[in-house]
Amino acid sequence: MKHRMEFILQELDEKGSVRVSDLSKQLDCSEVTIRNDIQKLEDKGLLIRTHGGATKTGAQVSVNYQAGNLYKNADKKQLTLYF
Repeated sequence: MKHRMEFILQELDEKGSVRVSDLSKQLDCSEVTIRNDIQKLEDKGLLIRTHGGATKTGAQVSVNYQAGNLYKNADKKQLTLYF
């Protein structure tokens, strides 16, 4: 277990993010095992879990929107309340 966690942290240092499926293949263990290791590392504050993997702590995720896309199909996106 310690070896796997050290490997995960080393991969994060090198790549900035890791995928559960890739780690599972590299370490020849189940994805459930990798998810459990990632959870333990997150509990220690050593990484941040993401959907399907993990990123380094302090890594930022940004989403870029184009101004025109914010209002595209706005009429279809209206919230309808039923009372």
